[in-house]
Amino acid sequence: MTSEETLQAFSFSEQIQRHDADRYLLGLFAPQHLRDDFFVLFALNYELAKVRDTVSEPQLGEMRLLWWQETIANIYAGTVYHHHLVEALSQVINKHQLPLDLFLPLIGARREELYFQTISTLSDLEAHADKTAGQLLRLQLACMTTDKTDSDAFAQQSGMAWGLTGYIRSFSYYHFMENRLYIPQDLLSLDHHEQYRSGRADDHLRHAVEEMVCRADKHLSKAQDCRSNLPKSLRHITLINELTKSYLKTIRKAQFDPFHLNEDRDAVFRYCRLFLRRMLF
Repeated sequence: MTSEETLQAFSFSEQIQRHDADRYLLGLFAPQHLRDDFFVLFALNYELAKVRDTVSEPQLGEMRLLWWQETIANIYAGTVYHHHLVEALSQVINKHQLPLDLFLPLIGARREELYFQTISTLSDLEAHADKTAGQLLRLQLACMTTDKTDSDAFAQQSGMAWGLTGYIRSFSYYHFMENRLYIPQDLLSLDHHEQYRSGRADDHLRHAVEEMVCRADKHLSKAQDCRSNLPKSLRHITLINELTKSYLKTIRKAQFDPFHLNEDRDAVFRYCRLFLRRMLF
């Protein structure tokens, strides 16, 4: 790696450390030859994910996401824009021969986010999690293997578990700051939306969160079945499920109250467990 490439890789890891601490940690546990490539993919994921929160109108978000869609398509056509992330992404794509269709669901899911304030069903929320967290896992796995048989199923189940857990963890932020309700309407009626402005959870909210936790547990169980079929060289990618389990434990400790999650209290144990699990691979 040239000094310029090393500096560039460092800037991506630094960005992820600031904005996505969990994935930064997971990136550090990746094999050294994949670490910088993963940070580039994480940086792309961050750029796409933040669009909804940084535009005032959905149309502006559409334009930004369309730019990324066309820019990535141009990489495959041999045109690489002079942009630090685009240039780095081009190197990752060429190095691992990543297919274009792996990027499109990720962009499409962020486009959907521009327009919804609520989610109708838990199944819809799971599908969205699969197209975001699950798709990012597919991109990582594609950097390591061409066998989709078990890796795709693992990415789907792990992505849905991580996504559902993330929606619970971010409930209070989006509810207060963005007026978005990421608890599905088939679990929590819109009639209850405004009453949570007080920051207090009632039985309706707790039961909805508990149902999401139970569903996440089922996805983790299925992901574990898929994990047993993954080659040992891919096992480090399964650490994301250790984080999911830890956050679900925190949610249970809070008695399914998303307004009072004490994640900092469990942080040391969470990261020590992650380290020990990585050492066992």
